[in-house]
Amino acid sequence: MIFRRSIFFLLLMGALIGKAQYIESDTTSQWIRVDCHDNAILLPMVGATMIAGGLTHILEEGETLNHYVRNTVQQWKSEHGPMEGSHLHFDNYIQFLPAATPWILKKAGVSTRSSYRDLLWIEIESFAIFNIVVQSVKYTTRVPRPSGWARNSFPSGHTATAFWGAEIARSEFRESAPWVGYSAYALAALTGLMRIYNDRHWLGDVIAGGGVGVASARMAYWVHPHIQRWLNPQPKPSTSYSYTPVLTSFN
Repeated sequence: MIFRRSIFFLLLMGALIGKAQYIESDTTSQWIRVDCHDNAILLPMVGATMIAGGLTHILEEGETLNHYVRNTVQQWKSEHGPMEGSHLHFDNYIQFLPAATPWILKKAGVSTRSSYRDLLWIEIESFAIFNIVVQSVKYTTRVPRPSGWARNSFPSGHTATAFWGAEIARSEFRESAPWVGYSAYALAALTGLMRIYNDRHWLGDVIAGGGVGVASARMAYWVHPHIQRWLNPQPKPSTSYSYTPVLTSFN
């Protein structure tokens, strides 16, 4: 119930913000072309990762891989991990850093592709997409967690959150500061690794979660201009004509 109310609130807030005037420019058209190019490359890739993650819970070889990675990581943690092998919970916080990065750097003066309003709208759209997907799949598949304390392991929501923000950061700073995208993706990968380290998720959960996060961001950049046109239709040019009669004299 809380989840559904949160999604409704975010969509309502986005719709109100989206009512601000939206003017399509040559720059907007250029970014649409860039997004179509990115989608053509990234969406098949992330689709493959989501399928691969799911197959680890279906195929016997995939289950074997999940258990091998989990046992290897947990053995290393117990023998060499910090804090005597205890869980490290900073992944609960760094999952949000990639999505926060565009706001922080934009405030600091680094140029982004989107205005504050558009950036907020894009994050709301993609947040709604990946949460609906993640929560629906979690409570449909009911995959047990590695430690067995719950049956909502697949896919990893933390990893989806981190990669959602990382793809937004990459898209916003691809021209002005490409290093931001690389750093955001590194943080997202660290988040996924920590979910395995903390025995919260299987390898397949993390792989699929990363794919869901990237796909949701790509879908938001694709649908955003269409939603804005729908919310703020541009007036059609008038097709009415008028004339003034002119009297001409012939001498």
